Amino acid sequence: MGHEPVAETGPAAQALAYLADLARFGSRPGLERIAFLAQGLGEPQRAFRSIHVAGTNGKGSTAAAIAAALQAAGFRVGLYTSPHLVRFHERIRVNGQPISDEALAEGVERVRPLAERAAATPEVGRPTQFEVATAIAFDHFARQGVAWAVLETGLGGRWDATNLVVPELAVITPIGHDHMEVLGGSLAAIAGEKAGIIKADRPVVLAPQPPEALEVLLAQAEAVGAPVVRVVEGRGPGAFAYQVDDVELGRVRFRVATPWGSTHQLQLPLGGAHQALNGAVAAAAVLTLAARRGDPEGGQSVAWEREAVRWLEEGWRGLRWPGRFEIVPGRLILDGAHNPEGARALAQALAPCFGPGAGEGERPSLYLVFSCMEDKPVDAMLAALAPLAAGVVVTQTGQGRLPPLAPERIAAAARAHCSQVWTVADPVAALRQAHRVRGPRDWICLCGSLYLVGEVKARLASGERWFHGRSA
Repeated sequence: MGHEPVAETGPAAQALAYLADLARFGSRPGLERIAFLAQGLGEPQRAFRSIHVAGTNGKGSTAAAIAAALQAAGFRVGLYTSPHLVRFHERIRVNGQPISDEALAEGVERVRPLAERAAATPEVGRPTQFEVATAIAFDHFARQGVAWAVLETGLGGRWDATNLVVPELAVITPIGHDHMEVLGGSLAAIAGEKAGIIKADRPVVLAPQPPEALEVLLAQAEAVGAPVVRVVEGRGPGAFAYQVDDVELGRVRFRVATPWGSTHQLQLPLGGAHQALNGAVAAAAVLTLAARRGDPEGGQSVAWEREAVRWLEEGWRGLRWPGRFEIVPGRLILDGAHNPEGARALAQALAPCFGPGAGEGERPSLYLVFSCMEDKPVDAMLAALAPLAAGVVVTQTGQGRLPPLAPERIAAAARAHCSQVWTVADPVAALRQAHRVRGPRDWICLCGSLYLVGEVKARLASGERWFHGRSA
């Protein structure tokens, strides 16, 4: 969970302290512990329909986009994601609103005795922090009477606590190289873990995947009899095919062609061309659900399709997903890209606006403020990002599941691609350094870790300033 950057003194303080203490027990594969908790709570995960989202990149944005569309359809919708940026409450939302202090405290009150009973039962064992959090989410959604819950896996899929549900539909976003020490050393092995959320007779929406990952996912879908819904870029017969029309800072327009021949122009108020992919996957999920609801045979019905597109348009109009190409005052971009694929997607989003020598022409220059966890392939990440930067400020964050990578190691990777590199241990002080050296039109991008983004957001929200003197 990391530490809570905001000091908690309200009703949830003891609950959060309990959840934080569970982190010391680590994580273990297996569904027996979450099953034990759910049974003690009366199987709350059976009280609502669910959509299950796994993958390496884009899970959170895709889950949020699906939830927003379902809410626009008039449903009461739960959304469960991780990690949080500033407060634990962000992980558990109903109709966009985080769980309250009181509801979180009550959830811990109900789950904690069950967790202690599980720990005392040898064949079950002590539940992990994520398993307890997932049980609280299931319980909260049931008590709040949600019709749908969109559930993002925490790690992998097969043994993830969220995999207790039998969803109406599964979604697997692009698979890449992350958490390899847990999920396996190859894309095929990682895909095998993600494929664990594919269930019999339930559609699975597949984002574009590396060939070795796609092979594993298709084999699992065939083995359990799950209908496959493909999303591809460009053209693809029998698939949802998307094409990017226009990208600006903080917005992307794209079109999606359906397998039955219609085309829809959509817009997401999220930055980067990669968000078109996330939007297309979310649209495919919503349209697939609507098709099954409006026409069980899967044929075209103009009425349900028009209605589903309206859900997408209305639901996405006010969609916000903090920490993912988030633009904040002061010409600052916050992005939680934390693996090579995420770094490349961020670089593609930044490249049209920034780059080497950009400040000499009409485009501004870019300065990076960067840190990452010790298990991340920093050379590959900075190979994508640092060539775009006029300078890199290496920093450090105290949060995270693992310790941060040593600043000197990050600085060495940055110097391979950028001549101006500074090391400033404190993240907000690092922002100040970037602000001091940039020009009056230049931008800063803070990235490399969601924990870094969360710490900075919390500190800025508490009133810390990162620029002084001239206006940012």
